[in-house]
Amino acid sequence: MDVHDFSDEVYLGDLRGLKEILSDGYVWDNPPTSLQAKCLGAVAMLRKPPRPTVRRLGARWSLSGLALAAALTGFLVWQPDFASDEAANSFQLAGTQVAPDARGVASVTRTDAGLEIHLDVTNLPPAAPDEYYQGWIKDETNAITVGTFHMRNGSEEVTLWSGIDSERYSTFTVTLQKIGGGQKSSGIVVLSGKLY
Repeated sequence: MDVHDFSDEVYLGDLRGLKEILSDGYVWDNPPTSLQAKCLGAVAMLRKPPRPTVRRLGARWSLSGLALAAALTGFLVWQPDFASDEAANSFQLAGTQVAPDARGVASVTRTDAGLEIHLDVTNLPPAAPDEYYQGWIKDETNAITVGTFHMRNGSEEVTLWSGIDSERYSTFTVTLQKIGGGQKSSGIVVLSGKLY
């Protein structure tokens, strides 16, 4: 099909499809920092057409729309994980005697930087002002911290990170820690579960 054969119907259909893609909130969640450069690069690659006529103007807009749609499609296929990432695996977390009503789901995604651990927690009370929660991945003998949080602002979602991505560390726990209490685990476990 010649570029000049694009009709207004095709052009409007392209715009409706693009509008639908752009109105999806998922597109705008955590876009990668390189997206702007990629989009500008794709647009710069388009050759500058001669002075637009009515036919050329429609084709120009269609090509620009197609280039933007292609960039967004690549972004959507790529998002939310890096190219080498694996899909997230979800695991149940249960409360302990310290917090028997607490429950949660840990979604673990392998990235080039390690493990991204997203927690969705319910019924875990906010930590007191002099306390905080700390996440750990553990094997039979070692515990590695994956981050801290407090739950004081009403959120039930937390993202933690681990530079260790070995399946050897198969247990995930959350402990209640005292501020100034040192680097080691307090041993006061409030949530626990198996990651693998």
